[in-house]
Amino acid sequence: MNPFPSVLGLTLCEKAIVEEHTRNIMLVSTFSRFVLDEFPSPPQRFVLYIVLTGGLGRGIIDLVIRHVETDEENYTNRLQVDFPDRVGEVRVLFRINRCSFPRPGETS
Repeated sequence: MNPFPSVLGLTLCEKAIVEEHTRNIMLVSTFSRFVLDEFPSPPQRFVLYIVLTGGLGRGIIDLVIRHVETDEENYTNRLQVDFPDRVGEVRVLFRINRCSFPRPGETS
């Protein structure tokens, strides 16, 4: 069984640009919460960027976006990732194209 990776960072942004030759990633318009005018919301487009370490070999990441109070699933996606070693960083991009929020969530 592959070890579970540790999350070094997680960022939400409007879009991510991957430079063709270097594979460097530029995150555009980062944010920490949505401000929405109506519910259920129209489908939202955004990117979830995650930096992981500590995994080994091939694994699956299941992304599940849930309402914090009701535990209702709003969105799911799955990606396969490869960890070449236990100390390297693996960058993961989830491009979320159609995530609707049925009701407001917790505010801080």
